[in-house]
Amino acid sequence: MNKQQILNLLGLAYKAHCVISGQDLVLKSLKQRQVEFVFLASDLSTTFLKKITSILDQYQVSFTTDFSQAELSQAIGRLRKTIAITDQGFAKRFKELTMIN
Repeated sequence: MNKQQILNLLGLAYKAHCVISGQDLVLKSLKQRQVEFVFLASDLSTTFLKKITSILDQYQVSFTTDFSQAELSQAIGRLRKTIAITDQGFAKRFKELTMIN
């Protein structure tokens, strides 16, 4: 997996307005079934991580915890720990890229 390639694509998705960021907005969008893929920062609090992963499993949404808050924030230009992808095309590509080891 090429981390920089994924982060560059995340920046592109952000510019294309296919991203929802922030813990509260991501949770709300998950419950409205608007989310296709989620990036969770590796340094996210364990309490919130347990909460959101159970919701992601419930709604069968793929996610990754391979990136730190600094990496995710730099990719979109905003300080964020939770980023959701709403576009199916971007989500499919992120799934492909994060599955490659």
